[in-house]
Order: sequence, then structure tokens, then C-alpha cells
Amino acid sequence: MKKTVIILLFFISLYSSFAQQNFTLYNMRAIPQSMYVNPAQIPASRINIGLPAISSLYTCVGNNGFKLDDLFKVDGNTITYNVDGLIGNLKKNNYITASLHIDLLSFGFKIKKNYFSFNLTEKADLWLRYPKAFLDFLWKGNGAFLGTEQNFNFGINATHYREWGFGYTRELNEKLVVGGRLKLLSGMENVSVAKSDVTFYTDPNDFSYKVTSNILVNTSADTAGFNHFNATNYLFNFSNPGLGIDLGANYKLNDKFSFSASLINLGYISWNSNTTNYRSNNPGATFVYKGVGLSTLGIDTIKFDAAIQKMTDSLQKTFDIKNNLHDKYTSYLPAQMYVGGNYAINEKNAAGLLLYAQVLDHTFRPGATVSISSRVGNALTSVLSYSMFNRGFGNIGFGFSVNAGPVQLYAVSDNVLGMLMMNEYKSKNNSFVAPAYAKFLNVRAGINITIGRNTKDKDKDGVRDKEDDCPDTPGLKDFKGCPDKDGDKIPDKDDICPDVPGIPAFNGCPDSDGDGIRDLDDQCPNDRGPAYARGCPDADNDSIKDVEDECPQDAGPKY
Repeated sequence: MKKTVIILLFFISLYSSFAQQNFTLYNMRAIPQSMYVNPAQIPASRINIGLPAISSLYTCVGNNGFKLDDLFKVDGNTITYNVDGLIGNLKKNNYITASLHIDLLSFGFKIKKNYFSFNLTEKADLWLRYPKAFLDFLWKGNGAFLGTEQNFNFGINATHYREWGFGYTRELNEKLVVGGRLKLLSGMENVSVAKSDVTFYTDPNDFSYKVTSNILVNTSADTAGFNHFNATNYLFNFSNPGLGIDLGANYKLNDKFSFSASLINLGYISWNSNTTNYRSNNPGATFVYKGVGLSTLGIDTIKFDAAIQKMTDSLQKTFDIKNNLHDKYTSYLPAQMYVGGNYAINEKNAAGLLLYAQVLDHTFRPGATVSISSRVGNALTSVLSYSMFNRGFGNIGFGFSVNAGPVQLYAVSDNVLGMLMMNEYKSKNNSFVAPAYAKFLNVRAGINITIGRNTKDKDKDGVRDKEDDCPDTPGLKDFKGCPDKDGDKIPDKDDICPDVPGIPAFNGCPDSDGDGIRDLDDQCPNDRGPAYARGCPDADNDSIKDVEDECPQDAGPKY
């Protein structure tokens, strides 16, 4: 039994090479796929086309319980096992996650301040919950838990579905950009555990087993459809419809600081077609097993087989698991939230902080990432990141994109060291090499066609130099890259009074008293007066301004 447990732990740990997040991708705004984690991020290119099936290939698997190096200890040519310590560090419930996403088609284009995008993506996602108590039970045996009840609440949600995504992003002003994506979902196959309550009790007196079970497992799969496959029907199959939404926003505080946030994967799928439900018809029923009599253990295999069959029939009768139900049910996407901040070190480098949260199986899973993004010329961008997630703290990520004309090649991973830091485990009879320290690693790679990329922007104001009337000074897009320091909607290059808000009639200069004479030429800028008096009042209209009139209320000659 203990050898079986070690083999089981080994295969579980192999899943620790991958994971289900996109920390590094979040700050790779040079590639269109960054919109998948924040729909408010407008790509650098005006037109983006994802090559079918190769524009975005995303694969990931993760295990938050332990890593391979926790299980195997190498001393020369000897491998020792530390199963007790490994299991002791597990949480009550632990998770394996896996995903495979492939873009069948994607494109996007910008029209003035608006960006429109579309993606058709095939997705397969899995999470599996395994309890610490079960592994502990297998390793130590039921003799270590006499008189105590063990709960084995396994869980699973495996879903294959198709996503039709329609995105829209809008630059509301120079500081704020908002975006969203509406996702029409088409469920293909699903297995989900809605209820899993299995307990095991060993009586300390006669060592008999008492098992209780209350389960509900829902499935949906069109197995017959593969025998009569039709590409059109397969692609446009909405018998299991669903809906999802992504939301995001970016805010530029100033030339140095910017902030962003997104909430993605808010959605569900209604499983209506080809459903089968496995349900305990006698929830809470108890099965007691006292063993097989000694008389059946002799050479008479017929008696032994009959005893096993009798036990199986008793199990089926006790728990009465029904599988003739075909009820509709609903599954939900794992919602994710990102909140980030960036600091522009200079025009080519920026530092970022990203906070992450995911709700999976009613469990809150946080994460955090710090990153440095760099740009070399107009063809190469890169992001180096460090992430804390999945109870792992050694996750070094890296991403890059290279443009050769309109062709863009990119690759992104949140844990490149996880695959590089391999250990060789060997003994006299076997040898293998595997990732030793990783709890997760995800990889996204692909090829895009990008057209209309910004070539040069010396002042980093988002306006290309060839369209910038003030290429050496950061400005506003509304004024073709020229600044407006006083905010009077008159660019400084046309503003005679660039530091004081004014009006167009006086080329940006103010007229505080509204007498039609700009303050620059008004000797009494706060009191209304005629032009002949240089803007000062003349109450008696004798052409002598009041400040020089000894009788301001009575008209009289100058002398």
C-alpha cells in the first residue's frame, strides 16, 4: 500500500509544472492577447489579426499541495521518501488545476478612440480537489485512525466549451480607458461534483468498517456525436448555452504613475443536453463491512467470488446510486480579479505591482506579482516578473514579443525556472528527470499579424511623432500632441497666456471683468470699463476715468 501511495504522490506532483494564471501577460501590452486579462488594454497596433489556431496556444496545470522535491530526497545513488512530512504540510483540501486554450480565430481594429475585437476560442478547464485526510489514510492505514471518522470530500469540475468573444474598448479621455468583453459560451462536455460527502470509520473493538455516502455528480457529453461528426454542427452547437463577461479599466494619473483593474470570467453554462446525474438515493445511509469469513478463503474460489459479489450487491443496495436521471444543471466559470499599478522609470522601462484573486470551489486564492517591462526599439518588448501564488514563492516569469515587419512572435510564462530547475532522481534500478521546485508553470505562445504600429513617439504622449505637432513636449491627443498647461482648451503653441486660463477671442488670455478688454491691456482688470478709458470705469461718461476724476459722479471738463 505504501508503495502505491508514493506512486500516487509522484504522479500528482508531476502536475506541479503548470498553473492557471496570467501574471506576466497582464503587462505585455505589445501583444493583443493581453486584452484577455484586461479588456481595457488597447494594443499598440491599429489592426491585429491572429493566425488561425496558432495565434494563441495556452497550456497550464497546477498543484498547490506540494512539489516533487518535497517527496524525494537524493543522497548519492539513494532515493529516500519523506511522505509523512509532505502530507503533514498539506492543507485540509488541496487542488490540481489544468487548462488548454486555443484561439481558432481572433482579430481587432481601432477606429479613432474605439477598439473592437473578436475571438473564437476552444477551452478545456479542470480543477480537482483532493483531501489531505485521504492521502494520510492511504499512507498510515485505517489502524492509525481507530474510532475516528475520516471525511473524503473529493471534488471535480472538468469542462470543455467554446467562447465567442466580442470586445469593445473606449478612450474616454486622456487619462481613463474602459473596456469590456461579452462572451457567448457553448458547452461541449462537463463533469462536476455538486455534492461529495463520503466518510469512513473503523470500529476500535472489532475493526469493522462503517462507510456513509451522499454524492451528486452531474455530467453532460454527446458521445454519439463523434460517430457522426459534422464540423458545422460542432462549431455552432449551442444546445448547452452560456454567457460570460469581462470588465476592465486603465487610469493614467500622470506621466509616471498609472493604475488598472479587471474582473474577468464572470459567467455560467447551462447544461441541458445529454445530461446524466449520479445521485445517492439514500443519503446518509451506512454500510458496515465485517470482513470475509475464513471458510471462503480456502481453495473454493466460487465461495470467495460469491462473497465479493454479495458485498458489492450490498454496497449498491445500501447507497442506491441512481444514474437514470437527466436533470439540467448549471456550472460557473472561475471568476478572477486583477488590480495593478505601474511606475514609468523612463521612456523605455517601467516597474509594476499586480494583485490577483480567484474564486475556485468557494475558496479564495490570492496572488501577487512584481515586474519590470522594457522596450528595445520598436520591435522588441520584454517583461520579467516574480510571483507569489499557489503556496509557492520561487516563480520567476518572463515574456517577450518580437516584430519582424507585420509578423509578431511572442511567448509568455509565469514560471520559466520551473522547467529549467530540473533534478535527476536515480537509484540502482531507475532514473528520471523532472521539475523539482515548481508548483505551477503556464505557457502562452503564438504568432500575430500587427499593422499600423506606432513607430516613434519621443515625448511618450501616445501621439506618433509624424502626427505630433509638438514632438519634443508631452501633450494631448486632442491637440495633436501639444500641451495645454492652463487647461483652457487652447494649446500652448496658440496661447498668448499659456499659464492662465483664457478665452479663444483673446488667444487664450483672460478678460476677468468681461468688459471686452483682455487683462493684459486692461488697467482695471477687475472692474468693467470702456475701451477709451483702458478698461477702467467712467461713471459720468465725461471721458475721464473714475480713478482720475475728482467729480466721478458729475460730468465735467478735464480742466
